[in-house]
Amino acid sequence: MQVRPRGLTYLPFMAKMPNPTEAQLFGAIQTTPKKMASTGVTTASDMSVGGNFGVDKEIAIYKEIFAKNASPIRVRGYLYSQAIPPGYKGVKPNDGDDQLRFIGIKYITDGSTQGLTAAVTQP
Repeated sequence: MQVRPRGLTYLPFMAKMPNPTEAQLFGAIQTTPKKMASTGVTTASDMSVGGNFGVDKEIAIYKEIFAKNASPIRVRGYLYSQAIPPGYKGVKPNDGDDQLRFIGIKYITDGSTQGLTAAVTQP
């Protein structure tokens, strides 16, 4: 299931981008914390857990990586609101431990300056 966010102004760009494979996403989640740790970062947040393959699949990827102690940093995850199915009961607030914890939901309600969807006073 692909649930990548799509904004009004960057929709044509996103339509041309290849979707990541599950292996690519797994690799990114596994290698990025190592790069971050090498610069002194000890904790990071993923603000869109579920944005590529749905929340359950991406939570499972994170749990697999952390079960193997493959992350040198702590991660705090926020579920991507548009990827949460109605009636979802898979993750409760603060599920996890000191290394991996899912602590919130990322809602997008007002656009962004990067995506040129924000309400501004001039075009």
